[in-house]
Amino acid sequence: MKKEETFHFFHEKWCTSDFHPSDEICETKNLRFATYNVLCSNLWIERKISSDTERFKYQLENLLPNLNIDILGLNEISKEYIDLLMKTEWAKKYYLFNPNRDIFKERNGNLILSKFNIKCYSIDEIIKGRIVVVLIKFDKNRSFLVVSAHLSGYEENFKQRKNELQKIIDFIKSYNDSSDFDLKCFKEAVEQNNIIIMGDLNFHNDLEDKVIEKYGFVDLWTETRRDDWGFTWDTLTNPLINIRLPFDNRRMRLDRILLKEDSLLFEIDKKEKMEIFGKEKIYTHKTWSFLMPSDHFGLHVKLALKTNQMKSALSNKIITKTDYPNLKVKPKYRGWKKIVFYRVIASVFIAYVIFMLVKILMGFMFFDEIKFPIKQLLN
Repeated sequence: MKKEETFHFFHEKWCTSDFHPSDEICETKNLRFATYNVLCSNLWIERKISSDTERFKYQLENLLPNLNIDILGLNEISKEYIDLLMKTEWAKKYYLFNPNRDIFKERNGNLILSKFNIKCYSIDEIIKGRIVVVLIKFDKNRSFLVVSAHLSGYEENFKQRKNELQKIIDFIKSYNDSSDFDLKCFKEAVEQNNIIIMGDLNFHNDLEDKVIEKYGFVDLWTETRRDDWGFTWDTLTNPLINIRLPFDNRRMRLDRILLKEDSLLFEIDKKEKMEIFGKEKIYTHKTWSFLMPSDHFGLHVKLALKTNQMKSALSNKIITKTDYPNLKVKPKYRGWKKIVFYRVIASVFIAYVIFMLVKILMGFMFFDEIKFPIKQLLN
């Protein structure tokens, strides 16, 4: 695990910031957390299809600033996105995870923004650029860790995701860098179970929820909601997916916000439900428009800060029809291999249709040249 720089907007410019936790007791009674996969593509053609310029503008000027989030985790961040982000007025109110990492020159990575001063770390040993950690300390007695992660995709890689999550937890628990002046604060957050993991965890099926329980975390969606599946990848309501990835009919809870069980700092406010954001089209006045802010929906939730150091009465629940009687039966979806097969068949069919159209067109073009010899033969 590597220490990273923190940036803060100060004296009309972005500059590095030292980690100085407040000696005052923080009067904040709750915190709002959010995670969002913004969809940044590396290929030029993908950027055009996804209308990255329009989407980024909408995200940074309308969607994200209106959430009023205290700690925000972003997935699939590019250098282009960072440059736009750091020019916005709302982002200047946050402490920013090191935006100058080399990962952003090579591929997309993760970022965390916080209204509180942060100490930043990266865990590139697992997935380079896609696992970042921040330490936040309110006062001399209270601190916690936030992990923004983007785990491996595709349904067949469920064992790999399980191992990645295990390694994240192991790295955090075993961190022991004596050169880190805030090591004691870090270890206190771990010992007090004040850990939040959020991001595009790519959990493709409900069985993967058992991994959450195994590692001692609870899913804040299932802790606060019983009236919605909570799909953050939803081909039924997100037309951008169908434009980018034809024949994908999957509806999944890829994005999660997890809290460590028995946290001594956080508790769930039963009146506060986790919410999904980014479900509205960018151009709501255009009925034909398919453009959405991202192919993922985002999640945000409010957690209460405890006034006493008591364990939480939290339980990890896996969504089932029995536990949530108001939900419809969860639909089955195509596997990745079948989706690719359909795309290949469709591509071959389209290529054949184009070939036949060209052939017919060429036939009309040369008809005048061949019709005179034909007439002579007929005579």
